[in-house]
Amino acid sequence: MTSSRSMQKRFRPVNEQQELREKLIGLGEESLRKSYYPELQVQIDKLNERVKLAELVAEIGQALTEEPDLRSSLQRCSDALAAHSAAAFVRIWVLDTEGEILELQASSGLHTSINGAHSHLRLSDYPHKVGIIAREKKPFLTNEVVGNPHFHNQPWVAAQGIVSFAGYPLVLQQHLVGVIALFAQQPLGETVLSTLESINRQIAVSIDRFQLFEANKTSLDNAKSSHEKVNGILRSVADALLVIDNQQRILHMNKAAEALLGTSLATVSHKRVDEISRQTQLLDYLNRLERSIPDEDVDLNLYDVERDETRIIQARAARLKGSHPDSGQVISLRDVTQDRELARMKSEFISTAAHELRTPLTSISGFAELLYEGDWSQEERQDFLKTILEKAGALEQIIDDLLDLSRIESWRGLSLHYSEWDIAETLEKIMARYRAEHPGHRFSANFDQGLGSIEADHGKIQQAIDNLMSNAIKYSPPGSQITLTASRGTSALTICVSDQGLGMTDKQRSNCFEKFYRADSSTTAVEGLGLGLTIVQHVIEAHQGTIEVSSRLHQGTTVTSTLPLHPDPTERPVSDRSFLARLFQDPDAGT
Repeated sequence: MTSSRSMQKRFRPVNEQQELREKLIGLGEESLRKSYYPELQVQIDKLNERVKLAELVAEIGQALTEEPDLRSSLQRCSDALAAHSAAAFVRIWVLDTEGEILELQASSGLHTSINGAHSHLRLSDYPHKVGIIAREKKPFLTNEVVGNPHFHNQPWVAAQGIVSFAGYPLVLQQHLVGVIALFAQQPLGETVLSTLESINRQIAVSIDRFQLFEANKTSLDNAKSSHEKVNGILRSVADALLVIDNQQRILHMNKAAEALLGTSLATVSHKRVDEISRQTQLLDYLNRLERSIPDEDVDLNLYDVERDETRIIQARAARLKGSHPDSGQVISLRDVTQDRELARMKSEFISTAAHELRTPLTSISGFAELLYEGDWSQEERQDFLKTILEKAGALEQIIDDLLDLSRIESWRGLSLHYSEWDIAETLEKIMARYRAEHPGHRFSANFDQGLGSIEADHGKIQQAIDNLMSNAIKYSPPGSQITLTASRGTSALTICVSDQGLGMTDKQRSNCFEKFYRADSSTTAVEGLGLGLTIVQHVIEAHQGTIEVSSRLHQGTTVTSTLPLHPDPTERPVSDRSFLARLFQDPDAGT
């Protein structure tokens, strides 16, 4: 076997050669390091700087595309500049929409607050470097901040070791959108400045894009708000409004139009009117609009789906303003049923009042003339005077009824004077008087025993019963029976007046309490202004009572009034403005 000693001798030359080689290589590297290290380090530093700037550009690109709002985007850009460049302090301002004030949006590095003296800089009077950059729209670059008169806070510069400053106007198509400024604690080289200039262009474009987006969003929001406001106004208008195009397709309708046509805008939008309505008068009117727009209003009889009745609708059309003549029309549909009814009642009232006033006046005038010109006996004179007094009483009753109605419906309401009085005694006196004055009718009294007393306005209740009795006589043929019934409950008195007269249809009965309503309004019909039941209703309700009418045509009528025995005298019904005032108001004066 070969000894270990011989093995060591055999390999020693090899080991020595290896050691020599390593020594030679070491000597070569040391020589190379000493000769080329400074230049190599410069290249490495430049490479590191380029890597950082590349990272900066990438981070800026992400910040400008990923953030949801401008402030977040600019703050991220500011943070990236502080992290990946030589900047120790970075700020970004954005010019406001009026172009007068620079508003600080981002701050990084030595100071991170965006509030303070530098948060709002007015361009017109700000004398420092940022104002100069903005006004002149030129960069401000220096590696000699110390001692520079543009930098007033030299103690801060010295304390923070600030060496250089770079300020850039953010300009897009000669339009200033902001300013970016940064301080560095080392000189800024050409590579850094070149990169900053490129980044600034990106930031300027991004600011403009964000501002354009916000402006568009604001415009859309304002347009939406205005649209909703206009829709709200249109939908709250009492008149029905219908907007159609030149093909009679529905573009818009308000709530009143939806109720009138019995549909909704969402259902019929852009459908032709004749597809959703079979109202002949409306369709004919729309067809006429295709030829010409009438200057005057047109009355249409249209079926109101919501009310389930035919109404008188006043239509007025106009072309859509600011659009092509053939683009469509807006149509106002006003329900004038009540106005037309009021006009009819006004006409009937004037006719009826003239007749009712003329009849007694004619008698008074005629008999007075006879007394003045003729030689009459004492008995004849007495008859003439009696007739004159009766007709004067009729006139007085008409005037009293009108005054009563005016007082009832005015703000004053009825003036009630409560007292306690005997019910049976009052009713018996009324019956006795009617039996004496109207012998052609049969009168029947049906009073409960022990009616007792009631607390009410004696005169007004007596007037109400008189009106009911008078109506029963007027609408009952001679020889028919009229019945006055009274019964007492635990807390209320019930009075009924029944006749066997003409009676009423259901429609007449539903309208019988309306002012001046008469089933037959001709001048040859039963005399009166149609105020009797209206006044009775107000008197009974003023006493917190109720009144009902039951009637069948040609079979008679029964009016039932219920009065509390002891009503609260402090309660009064609230009434509308006087009907007479509304009846004779100026049609252009409004309500």
